[in-house]
Amino acid sequence: TACGSSSWIVTASAAHNMLLGRFPEKAQDDVYSKGPEIIVSMALAGEGQLVRKGNNYILHGRWQFASGIDHADWVIVGVKTEEMDPSGRNRFYWILVDSHKVTIHDTWRAIGLRGTGSNDIEVTNLSIPEHHVLASDECDQALPPGAALHSSYIYRVEYFHYFRACLIGPILGVTRGALQAYVHQTRGRIGRIASERVVDQLPVQVKISESAAELRAAELLGRYLRDTLADRGRQGTLRLSAVDRVALNRDLPHMARL
Repeated sequence: TACGSSSWIVTASAAHNMLLGRFPEKAQDDVYSKGPEIIVSMALAGEGQLVRKGNNYILHGRWQFASGIDHADWVIVGVKTEEMDPSGRNRFYWILVDSHKVTIHDTWRAIGLRGTGSNDIEVTNLSIPEHHVLASDECDQALPPGAALHSSYIYRVEYFHYFRACLIGPILGVTRGALQAYVHQTRGRIGRIASERVVDQLPVQVKISESAAELRAAELLGRYLRDTLADRGRQGTLRLSAVDRVALNRDLPHMARL
């Protein structure tokens, strides 16, 4: 039985820990000091304020879609500031927060993904250590502060492209589960007029075949994207070429639409 919530949480947790591995060593020590079995949530949608105060920061705000927050040990939130990064854009910060210091609002009611518990979270004037704050232009680019601590390429490459690809699994898994559920349900249905089996109706067979073919095409495209990113990382390619970036931007949305 396919479970969209389980797929989402497993994937999201891995992606969040991948981001955590890019933080400075001191921040990672704070997280893993009690052992390796750590769950990290993340919340980006929302509004927050980050103000420098001495050697620390003061964080205030509310965010949405914190998947797995009810069971998380830590949560990473995002804040856009008035500072400018080297590219001339408003600087975005990743902030690592102890989940026991946030207020969880029970707001998540999404059909099919309710088990992810992607609730709202809120903090009010919370003091954040300096080493728990990392600018995205440092974190998201190749060779972030935490890269030297790990042997895997995933902590050295540009983050955003690999983070987006993490959704390939849940998208394909939920789609396959939905198709299988429909086929299973349709096998037992009887037509209302001629009392024929619905599964024997030609239009139904055509639609099922089309959906199965689209899913197969999406799976092949998803595997190609996954393998391409993995190959680039293993080859030591820290920054994707323009051709690879265009292909990813083209193929990933198309896979989801299929």
